[in-house]
Amino acid sequence: MKIVVSVIGVVLVAALTHAAHECERTCEAGDTRTCYYTFNLQEYHTMSRACFNCPFNTTDCSRPECIAGDGVARPLITINRQLPGPSINVCEGDRVVVDVYNWMLSDTETIHFHGHHMKDFQYYDGVPFVTQCPILGGSFRYNFVTTNSGTLWWHSHSGMLITNH
Repeated sequence: MKIVVSVIGVVLVAALTHAAHECERTCEAGDTRTCYYTFNLQEYHTMSRACFNCPFNTTDCSRPECIAGDGVARPLITINRQLPGPSINVCEGDRVVVDVYNWMLSDTETIHFHGHHMKDFQYYDGVPFVTQCPILGGSFRYNFVTTNSGTLWWHSHSGMLITNH
């Protein structure tokens, strides 16, 4: 129990101490920006070599590209070898540009964004076979203007990025 709690604590600290993106700021009227993000989708593993001696040395659990999960090695699909993936924090009126590169050979994915209306940008809503074709190897650029400020919550809509409970 102590190992799991300490691993979760280290993962939370690592998530909270990420470097701020240039668009992560206090929102001011008239200050709109174009916010670029790159999402690399790829197969990965929890407790990979990047974790060194995690969970027995909790400092190792916060190493770059270490995904400790629950301390058990298992395959997963990540964005930028992170779990959770990168956060998108923007202001109303910002243009969000997300280049998604699917490095998997046989799995398709889309990214669905929550937290704002996709008025005039419905083709970037990320619902597979409804608003866009899934990304099968290669890349896709999401490009839309936000309708409110804050964190854009996003997730996969094709199933492979959904974790098992």
